Amino acid sequence: MSARPHFDGVVRVHPPVGAWRRRQKKSHLLQASYRTTDLFALIGEGPRGALDYLIKSRWGAAGDNSQVCPECGTIGTHYWLESRQYWKCRERSCHAQFSIVSGTYLHSTKMSPDRLLSVLFHFVEGKNSISARQISGLHDLSHQAAHVFLMKVRDAIRDSMLREPPLTGKIQADAAYFIKYKRPRNVGTGPAFAAKEDEKNAGLDENAKTTRFVHPNMHALVVFVQSGGAGTRRYKLARVKTEGQVNIAELGKKFCAGEIEFTTDEHSGYSLLVGPAVKHYVILHQKQFQDADKRNTNNAESFFSRMRHAYRGTWHRTSIQNLEWYGWEFAWRQTMVGRSNEKQLQDLLARVLAPFDERRFSDYWRKQPDRPRPDPDDVGLVVEIDKRTIPKKRGRPRKGEVRYKEPPRKKRQYNKKSAATKDPVPPTDPATD
Repeated sequence: MSARPHFDGVVRVHPPVGAWRRRQKKSHLLQASYRTTDLFALIGEGPRGALDYLIKSRWGAAGDNSQVCPECGTIGTHYWLESRQYWKCRERSCHAQFSIVSGTYLHSTKMSPDRLLSVLFHFVEGKNSISARQISGLHDLSHQAAHVFLMKVRDAIRDSMLREPPLTGKIQADAAYFIKYKRPRNVGTGPAFAAKEDEKNAGLDENAKTTRFVHPNMHALVVFVQSGGAGTRRYKLARVKTEGQVNIAELGKKFCAGEIEFTTDEHSGYSLLVGPAVKHYVILHQKQFQDADKRNTNNAESFFSRMRHAYRGTWHRTSIQNLEWYGWEFAWRQTMVGRSNEKQLQDLLARVLAPFDERRFSDYWRKQPDRPRPDPDDVGLVVEIDKRTIPKKRGRPRKGEVRYKEPPRKKRQYNKKSAATKDPVPPTDPATD
């Protein structure tokens, strides 16, 4: 029988498991101060409650129960048509009918107020953006209608942020390329087993790796970030073909003003960012991520990091026509860091419900024949593709239809030299068998 341990009268308290670990800062998205509203509070009262929320966001400064006619600008209590959910202007010389989205970036949007508010709230809560397919499934919309609506929202963000004052003070600049590579062809596929054997290594290089081909639509996004704490940073960006010297110099003059301290990487394109009130600091990323004075380009790098998350995991496809608009979306998301979800929603509503005349995406359906159609060669506009021009691969060919033709396969040629070097097979003698 073992002796019992002697108690010396000292009570020893052991620290809990993990107490020695460094306490990490909690993200603002996980704090209770971020969740100041929710979807049920926004649309729980139905279409009328959502409409009152939108009215307060658009015409709250005009006074209680007052609207502003987008045609003549008359401020007052206009006639409300309950059956059509429209207002009619009280001005005798006007009598125009308008809705909550008339004359804004969301002009001609055919959505109920509660559904409209729900889509915008989902856009706010999608921190790595949200795809048109998700909006389509959540709100029973066609994919094209959801895509056009999201592009209207991004267009409002872009125009409003371009109208903001230029950047000044400490500014970081960087660029990143998108739509960079073509999708490689499948390796080891074919109509028959023999074709699979022939093409098994067709898509690999000498290092047994898939060959990458640069996409002709590859473009770069250049971002300028005014440094500061969370919620005080400001962003400007543009789409360029390459990170060239002339483009960078012109964008620096366009987006920045006053006394500037530029911090960039060692790319030669930023060498022309000079001037009497400009100081340029270069960070050699091959050796360090910041200099001795703790200057870095982390804000610009984090911007592209978040956008690549959406580029690869949310959108799955980004066209050259809309690349800049997707970039402005994340410029807005970065400026909203540290704010509650209700403040972000109110800021977004102030941008999309702002007066706007030249509606870029409003006539996407081409219902107005007098409006000029876009040039198909212009990559800055959304251009619909006629389905009849898409190459077909299967099915019976039709008259006047474009067909997809596979490239001819190279036939194996009989090599006489290699056949002569092989050991000939001795002929068999039927008498000896």
